[in-house]
Amino acid sequence: MIPMGIIFKKAIILSAILALFWISGCASSTFFIPKADAEVVSIDPYQIVVSDALPTTLPEVTVNILPLNNINFSLISYDMRYYTRIEEEIKSLAYINKPMTYKFPISEGEPSETSISFTPFTPDLYELFQTTQSQISPVRAEITMYFEDINNHKFSKTFSLLLYKPGLY
Repeated sequence: MIPMGIIFKKAIILSAILALFWISGCASSTFFIPKADAEVVSIDPYQIVVSDALPTTLPEVTVNILPLNNINFSLISYDMRYYTRIEEEIKSLAYINKPMTYKFPISEGEPSETSISFTPFTPDLYELFQTTQSQISPVRAEITMYFEDINNHKFSKTFSLLLYKPGLY
């Protein structure tokens, strides 16, 4: 028969180890609650040359995103900021925290690329681009996409693309 004192000492030691484990932050580490991650693989087209007249539809861009693990995540919003050729931000045209919901399909095995299409250039930007007397071409669109995974971890990815005025490409 094992004396009660030994069992009590082992319980105290085990409790102390568990307390240190929780205090050290190991419980909130990615080992127990993993985080999703992704990579922007390509942007097509990266450079867009616009016509002189406002088109009936603005050009779409396709962004290919590769999940880096098998943790489910969703796109929840994005920002679009615009910069002139000398990197001055055009603050009046920025879209901040624009909702966009897309759940990335995660399957067994190796993650695969997913394509998301959207229009990064707005009619207001296009009009400014066409009517300004200043030479702002190319305009750089900086897009930051915000994601949230199934474990409530948030992460973001930022990429840029260019809009050129005809004859200046």
